[in-house]
Amino acid sequence: FISFGIAAILGNLTMGYVSDHFGRSKVSMFSVFITGVGLALLSLLPFLSEIIYISSFLTGFGYAGGILALIAWLIDVSDINNRTTVLSVQESSMDISIGIGSLLVGISSTWIGLGVSFGVVGLAVLLLLPVLVKLRHS
Repeated sequence: FISFGIAAILGNLTMGYVSDHFGRSKVSMFSVFITGVGLALLSLLPFLSEIIYISSFLTGFGYAGGILALIAWLIDVSDINNRTTVLSVQESSMDISIGIGSLLVGISSTWIGLGVSFGVVGLAVLLLLPVLVKLRHS
């Protein structure tokens, strides 16, 4: 958890600056990719216990950097009179998704194991990334 937290701080500080200079969309997509790689690496945990440090660092960096860029993006595109509503819906959506995702990973891990569950989540994120990129361009 410490590795995730330190990486999240670095992700916030780094990706905020980078998104200001290279764009919210590029930083968001890169961050989703990093998060997916970090989650997928957890599938290797039963074979290499040290992978937890790399995985949690990548996941923390990608997650925090991505959330920061997405929040900034929402602020950029939302009307000033609706920003608080937009951000509250975004935050609530994240909280619901984390809750449902945790429940599903917990249930699936009793059937297929925790490593495989995280591997599936990581691969799903990586496989959905091209869809996000296509939506971004449409």
